[in-house]
Amino acid sequence: MTYVGIDFGTSNIISAVAQNMHSPALIPLEEGKDTLPSAVFFVSKDDQDDGVPPILYGRAAIKAYLEDGYDGRFMRSPKKVLGTSTFSQSTGIIGKKTSFRSIIAGFLSHVKDQSQAHCGYDLPHVVLGRPVNFTHDPKMNETAENELRSCAVEAGFKDISFQFEPIAAAFAHERHVEGTKLALVADLGGGTSDFTIIELSKDYINLQDRSHHVLGNAGIRIGGTNFDESLSMRNFMALLGKGETYKPPMSMNAIDIPLYLYSKISDWARAFEAYTPDSIRFAQSTHRYIKSESGREKIERLIDVLEYRKAHKILNAVEDVKIILTQEEDAQKILDFLLGKPEISVHKTEFEAAITREVDLIEKALNECLKQSSITHDQIELVILTGGSTEIPMVQEMVKALFPKAKTSQGNRLDSVGLGLAIEAARRYQ
Repeated sequence: MTYVGIDFGTSNIISAVAQNMHSPALIPLEEGKDTLPSAVFFVSKDDQDDGVPPILYGRAAIKAYLEDGYDGRFMRSPKKVLGTSTFSQSTGIIGKKTSFRSIIAGFLSHVKDQSQAHCGYDLPHVVLGRPVNFTHDPKMNETAENELRSCAVEAGFKDISFQFEPIAAAFAHERHVEGTKLALVADLGGGTSDFTIIELSKDYINLQDRSHHVLGNAGIRIGGTNFDESLSMRNFMALLGKGETYKPPMSMNAIDIPLYLYSKISDWARAFEAYTPDSIRFAQSTHRYIKSESGREKIERLIDVLEYRKAHKILNAVEDVKIILTQEEDAQKILDFLLGKPEISVHKTEFEAAITREVDLIEKALNECLKQSSITHDQIELVILTGGSTEIPMVQEMVKALFPKAKTSQGNRLDSVGLGLAIEAARRYQ
């Protein structure tokens, strides 16, 4: 029998299967790719009439909305609503109200269908990955897990269990560990950063109970999408008028343009909240009361972004720049979808300045994991880095400075959680 583990991530989704605890394999969820971006696009009725499928997922969703220009409702990172008041709400999609529960359940159903089509048979059991802390309030962890469970039930899974994502990543790496090692796993994904201290050995792989090998877990709701937001606010939103002032009638002094619109535009999960008639009217009103020509041009650009729903295109460009800066000192990009086709240039030091607060909070959570485990930095023999945000040099330098004596394992950085969840599924259900 084959067992499935699913890493339902903020930025990407991984599905993996295993027949035993030694042979996990990734499922190609889209066009031969092992990762499926956490994006969904609900296509407008008119474009459906032209033959476009009503719902698209992953790269197909991104292409249809950002490149092909089809009309509809685009969403990224739906996982972020788990454990928040938003989960119990509905949102307007193609003329009707749809619950976030149904949206996430539909995503899981799509992943289940793709996995089963690849394997050729039903996959009723699943181990789902979960962060140590879904939200900033640890008291909501049980609520968030139950919400995700309910979505999995609606998607058609019969037997559902959970594993912390960094523990799953540890199990994926354990097959390659020589001897016995005390390891720290740092899993920095799109929405959360999670840490586990665990004792690893090939001799432990077949054990049914691994709880006594796990010495501590900690996590914080900060990840790659937060880095995107900070970079956007610092370097991109000035193109839309952030930092400008305006002087409405009856006002004695110039007023700073409020940040709430720019904050929404810079957030993958909340960008759609910016596209309201009130937001557009506010931007139009602001435009009338800005004196400088350059300021008016920027607000015209903001109005265009709101009217034509271009926030996700901006965030796509922000993410591109972030990725470039993991390898290069400078990144340049022409934003040809914005009025005036402005070019943006960001130096590595600017990016690091933008994310300093987030990296400091991640370091604090990492140290909390050590404290909880009563383990010192020098006792850690192996550091396992997983998750796309560990590609950022500033993050790597922070970890290296904390554990200068430990060896670092960086293999399977994007898919180790999924592989480990499949191993755990085989352990639990075989």
